[in-house]
Amino acid sequence: RCSRPQQAVAVQGSTVRESIDVEVEKTSWSSRRLYASVNIDAPVEVVWGALTDYSGLGTFIPSLMENQCLERRNHGALLRQVGAQDVAMGVKFTASCTLECTE
Repeated sequence: RCSRPQQAVAVQGSTVRESIDVEVEKTSWSSRRLYASVNIDAPVEVVWGALTDYSGLGTFIPSLMENQCLERRNHGALLRQVGAQDVAMGVKFTASCTLECTE
């Protein structure tokens, strides 16, 4: 339902410049809106293909333990994701969310 052509692999060999800008907006007590930007030395089509390959996001997001595309939409998708990160001394932080992606 959410698959796209395999273009994400091409981004792995691309160069990402140093600066990554991230902004988080609190939209309600239980939701956030995330804005992020980064300069990538790759063709726009390749980058866009990787970002909109919703079923394949786990191939280049290391902390993403589960990624399920629930619904593909005309301009985005609805995803269920579970992320995990080692915090300290064997303690692992895990978070899950339903993510609405808008293109």
